[in-house]
Formats: sequence, C-alpha cells, structure tokens
Amino acid sequence: DVADAFRKNDLQVAQESSSLLIEEQAPHDDGMHTYISAKFPLYGPNGNPYAVCGISTDITARRLAEQEKELLEAELRHAQKMDALGTLAGGIAHDFNNLLQAIFGYTELAKATLPSDHPGLTSIDMVMQAAQQARGVVNALLTFTRKDAARKAPINLGEVVRISSRLLRRIIPVT
Repeated sequence: DVADAFRKNDLQVAQESSSLLIEEQAPHDDGMHTYISAKFPLYGPNGNPYAVCGISTDITARRLAEQEKELLEAELRHAQKMDALGTLAGGIAHDFNNLLQAIFGYTELAKATLPSDHPGLTSIDMVMQAAQQARGVVNALLTFTRKDAARKAPINLGEVVRISSRLLRRIIPVT
C-alpha cells in the first residue's frame, strides 16, 4: 500500500512533468513516520522526463511536538476558563453574601418587633435557618474559588439533617 502510494505520486510527477510537494507516510522500525517529500522530474537531453527524483525529510518528531503543543494549549485554555469561572463564582458568592446579610438583618428586626408568642416567629426562624444554609453554600463556593486549601472541621451531621428536614417539610407540599 505504501509503495503503491509512492508510485502513484511518482507517476503523477512524471506524467504532468511538474514538481510535487507532498506529505507521505512510511513504516519505520518504531512505527509509521511522516515525511515531507519534494518530487520533481529529471529531464534527459531531448527534454523529456526520464526519471523522478525525490527528497524527503522525516517530520515525525515535529508532528508529535505540534500535537503535544496543541494538547498543552487546550489544557491551558481549559485552566484559564476554570480560573475565570472561579473568579465569576467568587463575585457571585460575595454579592449573594451581601444579600444574605440583608436577610439576616431584616429577619432579626422582624423577630425583635414581634411578641414572643406570635405565630409568625416560626416562619422567621425557618427563614433564618434557610439563610444559614445559604451562607454555608456561599462559604463552600468561596472556599472553592480560593487558591489556598480549605479549612476542614467536623460538623454535627444529625443537626444538619434535622434543620434541613424541618426546612424541607415547610417547603415541599405533602401529597
């Protein structure tokens, strides 16, 4: 197959009496190699082509280096996108944190103005718990966007489940 491809290119040069710059592949001891070949006709004293001459340069290493470069460039673009995403997420988290501060402030004010037996206090407490959970999400997002390592601390998982289930019971309708 390789010889046929080479022969076809040589015949094209001989029949058209023109030179050809082509990329060719041929087997080598360590696998297929890629060559850039310049083929041109050799003319006899009568002006007719009598042979085809070719000069080939092995560009396998160059092709591999180009592929590696493209791969590294793609990885760099991905890393830059992730960095931009982290910056965006950090900005959103800070803005959301500011909104949460307003929620905390106004729910505390509402709580302080209502009598201790008011039925709306339960709902206000649920808003506070939801805001606390949202603060946890914001903190997790901010931790993700930071370059430094996250601080790990044990949590009471039972308490998290209890608060979440109470919140979800209020939000999700019973069917």
